[in-house]
Amino acid sequence: MTFTETQATPVAPAAPEPRWRFDAPVALFGGGEAAPEALLAATARSVALIAADGGANRFALDKQRLAAVIGDLDSLEDQAGWRDALGAERLLHLAEQDSTDLEKCLYSVAAPAYLGVGFLGGRADHALAAINALLKRSDRRLVLLSAEDAVFLAPRAWRITLPPRTRVSLVPLAPSRALRSAGLRWPLDGLSLAPGAQIGTSNETRAAPQDRAGAIDVEATFAGDGLWSSVVAIIPLEHLEAALSSLGVSAQSARPA
Repeated sequence: MTFTETQATPVAPAAPEPRWRFDAPVALFGGGEAAPEALLAATARSVALIAADGGANRFALDKQRLAAVIGDLDSLEDQAGWRDALGAERLLHLAEQDSTDLEKCLYSVAAPAYLGVGFLGGRADHALAAINALLKRSDRRLVLLSAEDAVFLAPRAWRITLPPRTRVSLVPLAPSRALRSAGLRWPLDGLSLAPGAQIGTSNETRAAPQDRAGAIDVEATFAGDGLWSSVVAIIPLEHLEAALSSLGVSAQSARPA
């Protein structure tokens, strides 16, 4: 069976200008299950904490910890209390139903990266919608975090440095072709990937050469134009720093614009 080697290059939908701008990563909190490991990883690397609608409920006893709550607010408890704590501007009600609350956060806040927690746990449809947002909003560097994983859209020419024998899964959201790869136990060279057909779960970095125990440089290049592929990369959460580095993002001091 062969697949059409069409590279999905979605155009981000028109959206209002961002309300807030940061020059360092921000954490976005959804209303799904959120593992303590993911919460800690996101907050430790972010300069602002922002909730997508009901994701704010976990901060009910510490409302001032959030920079903003964004969404259609149909899942937010104690809206009056939140309005008193944050004010009308930081409690941003967006009634439109053409995007999810996560997507509303992405178009309302400009930042070099977004660490999403509480979007992969709980309801399967919410998790799939969050993964869909990786491709739909490929103009944003969004990394979704769970108890075990960091999940993000791979650049078309992806490079990352990881320890030997580290799990690396590559899952296509649209038909794609890997032109070449390096550093993986099972090479991808020339492999056609597509949903419902060939995918690349549970690959891993090569074992280290016997003469050294250093890190492994992984490369994967996908067909198409532009910066982003249509392939989602999934690596262990403990290597979140490497994931951010592979997206050209580093933690830095915030300076709201």
